[in-house]
Amino acid sequence: EKTITQQTFRRDTTSLQWLLKFTWVISAPVKDEMARKYHFTSIEKHFETVGIKIINDKDLLTSFIIITNRNGHMRLPYCFHNGDLEGIKKTLQYLIVLFRIHTFTLYNPELILYLKENTLINSISKPVGRSFLMSTGMANEIKITHPVIQDGDGDCAFT
Repeated sequence: EKTITQQTFRRDTTSLQWLLKFTWVISAPVKDEMARKYHFTSIEKHFETVGIKIINDKDLLTSFIIITNRNGHMRLPYCFHNGDLEGIKKTLQYLIVLFRIHTFTLYNPELILYLKENTLINSISKPVGRSFLMSTGMANEIKITHPVIQDGDGDCAFT
């Protein structure tokens, strides 16, 4: 809960459970009537959203991550931790092999820096950027000087 309160969007447990339960992307071998009926629903051959608790060797919860796997492209929309990034790295290594991931997209600056210093896997990587825009009025109203935005905040949580 302490980690969540440091986030700009402050997702609570209920919000995260809702995101896990009601995804906008559905796994199906072919597009069906639902895809035509609900315009904001996307159909993919394989899509899953998984919440993972990471426990250390002393049986203490150190991290909670949410990953998405869309046809072998894994993303990490949410990552909450107590500073133990090694546990997250080992979990990601396991998931990449388990799910036969061919592409992994990550925007979390803290985790990117850690993974540069502590190799995730031997692979080719390329830096990509992402910008967020906020109106001056909104910025003045909420007075956030150093926003902490998770990869999944905004519509990214659904895809």
